[in-house]
This record gives sequence, structure tokens and C-alpha cells, in this order.
Amino acid sequence: MAELTLLPEMGNTFSYIDEMGSEIYDELMKYYSDKRVLIINKDIDVTVIESYAIRIMRWNNEDKNIPVELRHPITILIHSCGGDLFSTLFLIDIIKQSKTPIRTVGMGLVASGAYYIYINGHDRIAFENTVFLQHDGTISIADSNSKVKDFIAFNDLMEERIKESILSRTKIDAEFYDKTFDKEYYFFADKGKDLGVVDKIIGQDIELVSIFE
Repeated sequence: MAELTLLPEMGNTFSYIDEMGSEIYDELMKYYSDKRVLIINKDIDVTVIESYAIRIMRWNNEDKNIPVELRHPITILIHSCGGDLFSTLFLIDIIKQSKTPIRTVGMGLVASGAYYIYINGHDRIAFENTVFLQHDGTISIADSNSKVKDFIAFNDLMEERIKESILSRTKIDAEFYDKTFDKEYYFFADKGKDLGVVDKIIGQDIELVSIFE
């Protein structure tokens, strides 16, 4: 049976998860939660409130008497295709209001709503081959004609807020945004640095171990 002392070594631990079941996984998640590391590795939905928002609020409360520059940062590891825009906007609000610094780390694919969350991190880090996707999203509605029109009108307002967020948090300007808005605009981390989406690339600007310190 594997020793729990293996937990700090991610590479040694993940290979045991399927074999050992949920107990080792729960211990692993607790280990990283204790280090203020959150993991978004699924579609974004209403569970962001209990999975991420409550913990970010709790850690800010714990830090309320600590100067911001001395607080232990919160790290959000992100590998996600995106998801519910309402939940996305709420988590962005939480990140923006957090006095405790929040680092977002792009892993694998950071798409759609996950991309919007990522760019609002106070310090944006990515692996070299992290893929980002900026696009206009997908809407699926089954309702009366008038209600569909009402939702589309409101959706336009949400899209405008997303646009404002991207323009304020990156080097992307309105002309470039409008030109790529209705496309599936994919790019790697190096292009992300050029666009002001990524602050640091792991292996070039920062070492892997430092994001867990």
C-alpha cells in the first residue's frame, strides 16, 4: 500500500489514483487545498460557489489582518472547456474582489469561460503548450419566441461585459477583439504573452515548483 508521504510528489501520486480509489484522491485534494491550490478541471457550473468561491472568501477573511504583500497567494489550476456564463461571471467577481493575490495557471486547454476566469487572475501563469480559446460561446434555448428574444437581448449585455473584461485585462484592443469575436481563436502561451493574456511561462519565466510555494 502506498505511503501518504508521496502526496507532495504529484507525478508519484496520480499514478496510484485509479488503483487505490477515492481515498487517495481525497487526501491529494486536501493536501493542495491546505496549500490554497484550487483545481478547475471540468466544465464550469453552479458548483463554483462551493468549490471555489467560498474558499476564496474564507481565505480572504483569514487574511484580513495581514498586509496584502505578506499574504500567502491562492493558486487556481485551470484545464477546462468553459461552461455556464453566469457562474463564470460570478467567479470573476470573486477573483476581482479578492485582496489576497490569486494566481491562475493555464494547463492543457483554457477555453471560453475558463479563459475569461484565467485572464482575471492577478498573476497569470501558463505552460508552454497551454492552448487558449477566445470565442463568442454557444447558446441553446428552447422557449417561446418572445422569451428567446429577451434572453438574446440580455446575452448581448453579458457579452459586452466580457468584452470590457478582456480589453481591460489584456493588450487586446477593440478592433482585434471585434475581428476575432465570432471565430474560434486558438493560441499558445507565447502568443498569449504577446497579447497580454499570459504574464509568465513555466520553464521560461518561472519554475514549476514555485507555483506551489
